Amino acid sequence: MTNSDEILVSVIIPAYNVNNFIDKTIRTVLAQDYKNFELLVVDDKSTDGTGNLIDNIAKEDNRVKIFHLEKHSGVSAARNYRIDQAKGKYIFFVDGDDAIEHDFLSRMVEPMENENVDMTIASYSWGAIMSHVFTYGKGEYTELSKKKVYDSINTWGNKIGGYV
Repeated sequence: MTNSDEILVSVIIPAYNVNNFIDKTIRTVLAQDYKNFELLVVDDKSTDGTGNLIDNIAKEDNRVKIFHLEKHSGVSAARNYRIDQAKGKYIFFVDGDDAIEHDFLSRMVEPMENENVDMTIASYSWGAIMSHVFTYGKGEYTELSKKKVYDSINTWGNKIGGYV
């Protein structure tokens, strides 16, 4: 897929008190070899200067859009805050303290567009950048509505104490 043929994708980053990490996270998204994306960063009422930092970074690239929640609501609420307004054909979530490889988006979009799969999932590793991409085609999992997928993710995250 050439740059002129790239479909728009949305990347949503929830950010809460990640002042020490968010700059690197955003810059790894901006450095993607896949260029046609919007980056939606949602500040979850940070108290460590994250909001000011991301506002300044957004001035450097018009693909970056910043949103500030009025009260701290948790990572799931921050992610969900912009889903309905996302303009991309696909939505990717990246946490505010993560770094992604330069070809993350192209590796995620390619099977969605060319191999008739319904979902791509990336593994992660502490201290390392994504090394594997898993795809799931029709018939290999139960088909769910977008709402059921997000509800499932949020429920599982709450059970493990993560996505509050």
